[in-house]
Amino acid sequence: MYAYAKSLKGKNISVNGDFFVTDTIGDYTVLIIADGFGGDETLMNIGATPSGIVMDYLERAILNKPDITPEQLKGQMVDGLYAASRAMRTLNGIDPRYRGACASIACLAISNLSNKMAHASVGNCEIQLWRNGQFVRLNQLHTAAFEKLEKGKIKEADYYTQPDRNLITSGIGLMDEIKISAHAGSLREGDVIIMSSDGVYQYMTPGDVMESLAQSQTPTEGEDKMLEKINDFDNTDNST
Repeated sequence: MYAYAKSLKGKNISVNGDFFVTDTIGDYTVLIIADGFGGDETLMNIGATPSGIVMDYLERAILNKPDITPEQLKGQMVDGLYAASRAMRTLNGIDPRYRGACASIACLAISNLSNKMAHASVGNCEIQLWRNGQFVRLNQLHTAAFEKLEKGKIKEADYYTQPDRNLITSGIGLMDEIKISAHAGSLREGDVIIMSSDGVYQYMTPGDVMESLAQSQTPTEGEDKMLEKINDFDNTDNST
């Protein structure tokens, strides 16, 4: 199993609030991606704050119980996201510099022995599976546009052109109640997981992402091509 991550700061943004983790804990490969906003260069990374809390939950759970199952680990992810939300809301309330701080976050843990996995997310960071040349989104998103998609008001093909695709309906911080998308499942040999912050789809479609991967020798090369294409635009968001 191989994990690779890279982040691109938006050209018109003073600080990159995105954050990622690629780590191995016991039997598990743990991946986290977070899209933070509301901070500046004088503050700690907004995406790093909830990521660290969730990582603490996962690390403690795996090290204390090496045979923990993905289904059990999914519960730890959910607990970690709730704890991160409470911490960010506290920070929103006690420090005026963080009054508008919020983050989307997605986390994934894969057993290196069984290829079974669990993932959980809040906000609009995407977890997608690329299998046999097809993309499938694994998590529910918490945006105004995704609510329209779930209600059948728009089609999947039209989701990325919606003006309210960036309007999150649940996030870590600012919101008293959060929604969490959490699932467990299995991967197959040759599967590729793409986890992305919202900025990746500012100028790209899933079809563009598939094209970058299909034309590359490795997923790493494909991801680099994706970010190169984004950087060709006057990108106004951080992309990870």
